[in-house]
Amino acid sequence: MIALLYSNRVRCATARGTSLIRAIRNTLARLFGLIKLFGRYLQSLHDASIESALKDSQSLYASLVEHLPVAVLRKDTQGRIVLVNKSFCDLVRQSAEQIIGKSDYDFFPKLLADQYQASDKRVIETGELLEKVEEIEIDGRVRYLQVVRSPVRNSVGRVIGIQALLWDVTERSLSIKALREAKETAEAANQAKSEFLANMSHEIRTPMNAVIGMSELLRDTDLSPSQREYVETILDSGESLLGIINDILDFSKIEAGRLSLECAPFLLRELIGDTMRSLAIRAHGKGLELAYQIAPQVPDALIGDEGRLRQIIVNLVGNAIKFTKQGEVVLTIEVDSRDSNAVVLQFAISDTGVGIPPHKCEAIFDAFEQADSTMTRRFGGTGLGLTISSRLVDMMNGQISVESTVGKGSTFHFSVGLRLGHEDNDTFPSNQRRRLRGMQVLVVDDNATSRQILEAMLANWGLKPTAVSSVDDACDRLGEAIQRGRPFQLLVCDVAMPETDGVTPLEKVRQTNPDIVMVAMLTAGDDIDRAHRRGASACVFKPVKQSDLLKAILSALAIEVIEQEPATTTTEAFRVRPLRILLAEDSVTNQKLAQGLLQRWGHSLAIANNGAEAVRMSEVNEYDLILMDVQMPEMDGLQATAAIRAREQTTGTHTPIVALTAHAMKGDRDKCLAAGMDGYVAKPIRLRELQAAIENLIRGR
Repeated sequence: MIALLYSNRVRCATARGTSLIRAIRNTLARLFGLIKLFGRYLQSLHDASIESALKDSQSLYASLVEHLPVAVLRKDTQGRIVLVNKSFCDLVRQSAEQIIGKSDYDFFPKLLADQYQASDKRVIETGELLEKVEEIEIDGRVRYLQVVRSPVRNSVGRVIGIQALLWDVTERSLSIKALREAKETAEAANQAKSEFLANMSHEIRTPMNAVIGMSELLRDTDLSPSQREYVETILDSGESLLGIINDILDFSKIEAGRLSLECAPFLLRELIGDTMRSLAIRAHGKGLELAYQIAPQVPDALIGDEGRLRQIIVNLVGNAIKFTKQGEVVLTIEVDSRDSNAVVLQFAISDTGVGIPPHKCEAIFDAFEQADSTMTRRFGGTGLGLTISSRLVDMMNGQISVESTVGKGSTFHFSVGLRLGHEDNDTFPSNQRRRLRGMQVLVVDDNATSRQILEAMLANWGLKPTAVSSVDDACDRLGEAIQRGRPFQLLVCDVAMPETDGVTPLEKVRQTNPDIVMVAMLTAGDDIDRAHRRGASACVFKPVKQSDLLKAILSALAIEVIEQEPATTTTEAFRVRPLRILLAEDSVTNQKLAQGLLQRWGHSLAIANNGAEAVRMSEVNEYDLILMDVQMPEMDGLQATAAIRAREQTTGTHTPIVALTAHAMKGDRDKCLAAGMDGYVAKPIRLRELQAAIENLIRGR
């Protein structure tokens, strides 16, 4: 019974437990259902939020893209357009509906479409930005677009297309193209100018070569003192003319900032004396007094660019002579500042010419400018002289300016910085100085400036000068000195005095004091022989060069003149054996000049009239040296040299070739050497330069 009751209880309990478990299970199932339902509800809310956010994002992107001021399009990896903005539609003149789904081949010629597709492919493959300017044709008009292509990636980073930004740069591109064309045109013009300058250099230098070369040959013959002075004047003037030519040819270098200054020792007083002497003919031809004065404290031995300093002086003094009808042109040089290594010199060129209006005093330093537009017709000239001088002064760390009064004249001031050289104190030995010290000298010159300059020169040497302005005053002073028992021992007299025939003053003074020693100051047109016959013991040409005046005084007083180291003459024999030389030269004048020089030096000469003839002659004859002009008919010197060098590659020989050319522009030397030439001598030929070039090539052969 108990067991039965217990069994029933167990069954009842089990049944209740099973029912409870079922109830719990059902409750949990319902709970899970509610949770799942709630989860679905939450997911729906989340999805709606994401979709809304995505729609908002897409809307915002579309809005931004649509209103961008640049054209935007997007393509898939197949090249189909999937998105465009309004700016792109406006660019191609079509609506978005007409564009979406199409490719570049639907809008552009195949050649352009192929280029665009290649650019798209590059961006897709590399994943990098690509920016370039592309040319398209829209409505028959060529347009230039700046295009920036970038890859479009999905959420995992895979490239699914490209996006391009485009904007019109036609105006800028056309401007760049115009600038490029203008640059090419300017470069072509510069090339044409360079060729013109080179040709002008050749055409001018060829006759100049004959003038200077023949003058040097003539100087080495037996000449009278007056003839030798005339030849020296021709040479000096030729060198000055050559300097002016070089200035013009160098103007392009100055403009390009490529002009460089030399740095070499020179003697200032010799430079100034020679430079002013070369300008004297022009001055004296106009009846002008040309003079210069160098202060005693100015150092003589300097280091700098002698040629460029001469160029500045020639330009400024030449201008002063050109614009002065009567009166004088005077150059003065003083020390502005000085230290142990360098000096700044102050130059002043004053004239009594037409003057310059105040408002033009600055403009005249500009290229091709003159003080008055009528002056070009009246006086001639290019208007480059002052510009070149101004640039050169600036390169020498100096300044240039002008003071002027219309109708009364002008004074140009300029300064230059130079290094100090080694002074030679033996040019005026003490025994000569003692012989001159205290000597009474009478100076006769009608020009007050010249008298002042001569007095300063003579006093600096220890003499005691007295200066007068006329022959009558000179005669009175000579008579008074004789009466006092202190007669003048030396007379320095300008023979070109007013109202005389040039040498009459010498004769008149000689009548007053027949024992006086006279030194005549002549102009280029005066006769040295006549001056000597009228009683002059020595002569110097005006403007008076200090070294020439000193030598003339020492010679007139029979004082031993300083023995100078003999200069190498053009007749000096080469230190090489006689040579067989081939000259390739088309100018008959230059052929004669070279023949006169080379045969005098003991060489045999064969002449070819052009490059082709030189090549043929060098094939059948052996020569020790070839002098090759550059500009010749049929075949120029560079081509002829190349042909000779090509033949020598098979023969194993080498004949030295020297360029003997009027091409003297920047780079011409390098061109000649690059063509296979061994040396270079520019025309006009300096004889010593030619000698040195030949000797350097032949030595040791």
